Amino acid sequence: MKLLKKISAFIISATMMLNVVAIPVQASAIIDRPVLDFDYDEYELAYLKSITTPEQFEELTEMMSYNNYSTMSIDDEYIEFDYTDALNYVKEFAISYANADISSLITVRLSDYEIPYQNYAEFMQQVNALQGESLELFHVYRFIGGGTYSSNPDILGYIYVIIDYYDYDYYYTLLRDEIDKIVSLTEQATTDFGKVAIIYDYLGKNYCYDYDYSIYNAPDFVEQKKGVCQAYAKFARLVLNEIGINNLTVSTTDVINHIWNMVECDGEWYHVDFTWGSGDSTFVDRIYRDVFMISTDRKVSQNRQDDDSGWYNSDSSSKELLPPLATNTKYENQFPYLTMTYSPFACIGEEVYYMHNYTGEIMHIDLDTFESTKLHDGVSSEQWLSWSTSAYKASGFSGQGDYLYYNERKNMMVYSISRDKSVILLDAEQLGVPDDNYIWDMQVYNDEIIYKIGPFEYPLSGDNMIQLTTTLPDVSSLFIDGIVLSQNTITVDRINNSTITAKSGNDNITWEITQMPDDATSDGVSIDNSGTITIDANATAGNYTISDGTDTATLTVYQDKLTITEIVTNSPSYTFLASENKTLQQLTTQLPTEVTVKCNNNTTTTMPITWTTASTFNQKGGTYTYKGTLNVPTDEFNNYTNTLDATITVTPVTMTGIKETLEIEALAKQTVLDAKTLVDLGVPDIVTLQFDKASSLEIDASWSHTLEEIQNLINDNQTIQLTLTTKNIPTWATKPDEMPTIEISIVD
Repeated sequence: MKLLKKISAFIISATMMLNVVAIPVQASAIIDRPVLDFDYDEYELAYLKSITTPEQFEELTEMMSYNNYSTMSIDDEYIEFDYTDALNYVKEFAISYANADISSLITVRLSDYEIPYQNYAEFMQQVNALQGESLELFHVYRFIGGGTYSSNPDILGYIYVIIDYYDYDYYYTLLRDEIDKIVSLTEQATTDFGKVAIIYDYLGKNYCYDYDYSIYNAPDFVEQKKGVCQAYAKFARLVLNEIGINNLTVSTTDVINHIWNMVECDGEWYHVDFTWGSGDSTFVDRIYRDVFMISTDRKVSQNRQDDDSGWYNSDSSSKELLPPLATNTKYENQFPYLTMTYSPFACIGEEVYYMHNYTGEIMHIDLDTFESTKLHDGVSSEQWLSWSTSAYKASGFSGQGDYLYYNERKNMMVYSISRDKSVILLDAEQLGVPDDNYIWDMQVYNDEIIYKIGPFEYPLSGDNMIQLTTTLPDVSSLFIDGIVLSQNTITVDRINNSTITAKSGNDNITWEITQMPDDATSDGVSIDNSGTITIDANATAGNYTISDGTDTATLTVYQDKLTITEIVTNSPSYTFLASENKTLQQLTTQLPTEVTVKCNNNTTTTMPITWTTASTFNQKGGTYTYKGTLNVPTDEFNNYTNTLDATITVTPVTMTGIKETLEIEALAKQTVLDAKTLVDLGVPDIVTLQFDKASSLEIDASWSHTLEEIQNLINDNQTIQLTLTTKNIPTWATKPDEMPTIEISIVD
């Protein structure tokens, strides 16, 4: 049903542009409410039935090829113009239809903003860019068309917006939560490459292509976890915008009808095709990187085109604006999925780790030289029989902090990079893996593990696999063993490991610590008569020598990353008057840039915080809730996902009237005819506005009738009423129900 609606909207929009733009519409024909309140399916049927000749069908095909771009041709050069107010209005107008009860084509009036008509294409370019960058406009299918009113053909009078019907609040929350989840995953990477790779792998692991060709938009894409290329590109753009990666979408219709993304990393542009990189959901969600971070030449070759003449920047309203040329081939051929990996990368800080497809070894890749170094055997001794004659290393792969996660056939494993050691994280019993099943895939997302189990039989497909979720357990404690004197040296984390057992094979044991760091005290690390070593959270880092009176061993205590347990700072709250005329950005600067947090070693410290708001800003007043996210230094602290709420209230200021007395004595008809300005009739050209919560303000008065209109309307013994218009009223002011008026009585 929704596909039919979109096809109809597509045909309607193309028709509108071919007719409306070329022929100015009378003002009386334009309304502010939906002008197409009909059933799309019935309209489509009637429209298609009207096509009875090959010529008509060819004309329809030609209209469709315009792809909703205006056919208007204006030879005049652009006039430099600030579109800020108009763009804000278009956005607020579209949001006001967020819960419209029908998919509609709606007129957006713009004549008040006096945009030069020859700037139409430039303005629409910015409108379409606004749509691609604004999560709040997810319900907008497209901005199209445009024209002038006959009363003023030199300025842009209106454009159209096509609204898709959605349960706005539900889908906004759905999108917001998914974007926030992906953004939180990217925070462990400190390079643009790492962040883009995490997004690429997440979409490849969790989304698949829609072979029903029915899901084109971000809301349905996130809800159904599938979509066509347009859905992939739109959603990826929203996520990339959220983390500040410069990006755009690119489309082509010359040979294939396809859309993908471009990203800018380290000053270079690259093509990233999230759709073609996505895995096959029927097997183990493989990631394909032959379309990841590639040049224009490579993308042209992949698209099976001779040239890029059919490409255009989808975030522009003009096909003439080509995307930037991507010439850097640095990453091409460096990540072959057949001989390297089709598991996700683990991007931690500036480092990149992966699991090799065939050897099952855990590898580190240097992105400067692209040399790979083996870190651990991984699953080199494991095999999953995935088809009749071949074996496959069916392990997932993830990374967080010091740890890399992967799965054997029956166990979930964790590898410590700093300790160069791998242990069982969860076994088959803990994971609920039946005897006749294997683990076929896994991923760690923040504090949860998502994994798949299924039978080891041929053929294997998504139909006979089950996806499960479990909580990520405490990892650091898994790497602590007993310390055996005369045999080993052990390293412990002073924050997460409070005790450890010393073991001895000698008789007549006298436990003691015979050597410790210079500035250490016996309170930091101590040992009792049973051999239990107690390590205080504030113990001095360094080497301690443990003795049983005969043999010794070295205990190395290091400072692991601190864990933030709570935000101590109270939720900020501020109140301003609308007349202070602060922008959303100015309001945000009132919030604190640092807050106090408490750590798991009972100390407090200050931490930078970044504020975001999901509220739609209204300059006239409202209460806005901000979410504060800590900027946690990942080299000193573990990740912290809790947020701090803040509220800013903008109190409305209402215009109560004007200071001037608006009374004019009766005027002779000839006096009116002889007048040169409204002031000659006693009508003030400057008035003083009065407000309930703000000081008075002088403005240039704008009245509902001009002098020329009054002189044209004049009759004997007539009373003409002038009303003060809102043209020069401050945008922050709430207008009264009735604006001030003045009456002019005309006598013989």
